[in-house]
Amino acid sequence: MFFVQVFSKPEETQIPMLRDYVIEMTGIRQRQHNERLSQSLRIFVSDILLYASHDGKTGAKGTKSVVDNELQKLEKALEPIVGKLSADMDATFGSVRQKMEEGASNAASEASNTCARWSAPVVSGDLHPNTYLATTRKKGVHGEFDFNEDLAEPMYRSMTTVWDWAFSGMLWQALDTLKTDLMTELSKITSSLGSQLSQMGVDSLRCAEVATQLLTSANHKLLEMVSKRKDLVTRKQRIISRIVTPNIQNSLFVTYYMCASESGPGSFEQCKTHMSKGIERERHSMFNKATENIMQELLALQQEVIAHVKDVCDVLLQDIRAAYEPLYAHSIQIRAAFLNCISKIAKRLEEIGFESHDYPVSKIAKRLEEIGFESHDYPNADEGLALHGNNPDNSADMILE
Repeated sequence: MFFVQVFSKPEETQIPMLRDYVIEMTGIRQRQHNERLSQSLRIFVSDILLYASHDGKTGAKGTKSVVDNELQKLEKALEPIVGKLSADMDATFGSVRQKMEEGASNAASEASNTCARWSAPVVSGDLHPNTYLATTRKKGVHGEFDFNEDLAEPMYRSMTTVWDWAFSGMLWQALDTLKTDLMTELSKITSSLGSQLSQMGVDSLRCAEVATQLLTSANHKLLEMVSKRKDLVTRKQRIISRIVTPNIQNSLFVTYYMCASESGPGSFEQCKTHMSKGIERERHSMFNKATENIMQELLALQQEVIAHVKDVCDVLLQDIRAAYEPLYAHSIQIRAAFLNCISKIAKRLEEIGFESHDYPVSKIAKRLEEIGFESHDYPNADEGLALHGNNPDNSADMILE
């Protein structure tokens, strides 16, 4: 036996290059994740500082009603924005369906010829009779041969022309537009609230500070939302695009079973007959069924994306309410209830060496001390916190465990 040396050194196989590329991409993903986590934590700490450091002297009566009124307007303004995303996804997936149906029609038309090619004489065909028999007995898959994949190929041809356009183009554009439109509405409400509250006697600088931090936090959350939805869509569309072949295999299950039952002389001819009749019987329904299954999966993906976007919108509304709450008259008692928790969290963050670019955590406790904000000065603080819809049992010790 003679061995021929194909490669003289590992680099010629390109395996080291592939390994280095995988390591590099893994490192990039990890750094991106850590940067997002760090940014989220910085904004969280900044939100807490802004909320708790207000001295309670610049609040005004009637602030809550103004904020509530603007939030109602914002909630109504967000509905058509989310509705537009849903409509854009409907239109995009509608184009996908059109191409899928074209592919299903082409696949049904070519199925009989594809089946005949498998059993053609070896001179012009692809398979030896024994290989053909082995493939049919293994549900259409044997070695490098896959009958199901061959039957699905016309559908994949049609899908290729629209799939990348849908998932790397139109959906990304729709999500980016959503983020821009949401930020526009948030900018409008902070501007309106700043103007109204200043006229009521609330410190304009304080209003501007709240608006700046609120928009920074909202922008980060929306960027995270878009990034994670893109990751979700990318992952799921890969899975969805591969369900055609298994669907065809399931549709031909009875046909493959009949072929597997054949043995002895004449089994090849019997299997050819079973395959020809089975594919003729199923060729329309199995491709249409594959199309419907794909569309059902895409609809489920759309519903998941829209549900998450609505959840983020609810969070943004809650954030706005919380950001302006310190400007209410007599709001200091509520905030006093979680002062100890904030102090412990800030201390723990300082111990692990984390510092926010905007608000170093070491300044939180100091700032609270400067304004004379001590929780023991407000004996009814726990009651106020309970009325505010929070659970006093959620201590900092639990958070830091």
